Amino acid sequence: VPRRAAARVASPPPANHTPPVMPTLTASAPVRARVSSPAEGATADGFVDRFGARCYRIADVDRMPVFFMNIVSPSDLWLFVASNGALSAGRGDADHALFPYQTVDRICDSAGMTGPCTALRVSRAGGTSALWDPFSPHGVRRHRVSRHLYPSVEGDRVWFEEIHPSFQLAFRYGWCTAEAYGFVRQCELENLAARTASVRLVDGLRNLLPPGINGRLQSESSCLVDAYKTAELLPSSSLAVYSLAAGITDRTTPLESLRATVVWSEGLPEADILLSDAQLAAFHHGKPLNTELRRRGIRGTYALASRLSLPPHSRHAWLMVADIGLSQSEVARRRQALAAGELVEAV
Repeated sequence: VPRRAAARVASPPPANHTPPVMPTLTASAPVRARVSSPAEGATADGFVDRFGARCYRIADVDRMPVFFMNIVSPSDLWLFVASNGALSAGRGDADHALFPYQTVDRICDSAGMTGPCTALRVSRAGGTSALWDPFSPHGVRRHRVSRHLYPSVEGDRVWFEEIHPSFQLAFRYGWCTAEAYGFVRQCELENLAARTASVRLVDGLRNLLPPGINGRLQSESSCLVDAYKTAELLPSSSLAVYSLAAGITDRTTPLESLRATVVWSEGLPEADILLSDAQLAAFHHGKPLNTELRRRGIRGTYALASRLSLPPHSRHAWLMVADIGLSQSEVARRRQALAAGELVEAV
């Protein structure tokens, strides 16, 4: 797909076709990235070996105009990401989007409202805490931070990095694809200081779409679509299921919705899991959060709320995996594989 003007969209590939490759990049099979410390990379733009791959480091990316990237995949997975973290993704075509498929300018404007969202409360001396929202649009105005971008030379993954010098913390996350399992988001929080860091965090994905919502329905009747959405956390599991309560039609005939979006996570086993963004404001005000088992009639969110105590010069990593279009039997098999510890190795 050729690159287009800012007011237009780079179309995703038709179903059962390999997503297009950006100019000068070639597709390769997805490989699980590993995390790395700042010392491994350079301090300016250029090629570096980071995250288990050869990447091009774009330093201080927030000082540049927002630009659009296509993360290539050898399967029907398509993923468009903006340099500010905004994105659209799905399988096959725009009618099977995991995150809303819009024009480029609207996708770029949705940063923080669609896709990744992260907030941290960092404990400070005297029993107080300070709020840090990595990659938020207002973050650079509230904190003196540095933001860097690491697209791989193959074009099949990208990593975002934000470093907070005052807190001496670095938060990173990256996107890649796993053909059979969907979109993989890996995250890492690193303590760069010589003292222990205590952090409360909320990290997740916002505005997840269930199957059954075509592009026209989402763009013209998104409020109606929200009323049909349901989210459920499966018992004794980190796997959440997002679906429509019924198929959306203007006829008087019943229409079942038999496919679902699923999201699961690994790496924060004691975390509370949120299925909506209703409690995000409470976190920003320092209030406790509670696991949500079921939500209806609102936009889907998958977020983890946890506490971390990071020893000096240590890091903690976790991941989330999201997929769309699963049948009931496929959801059951994925839940069994997750319980058996097979999914983490598979992605």
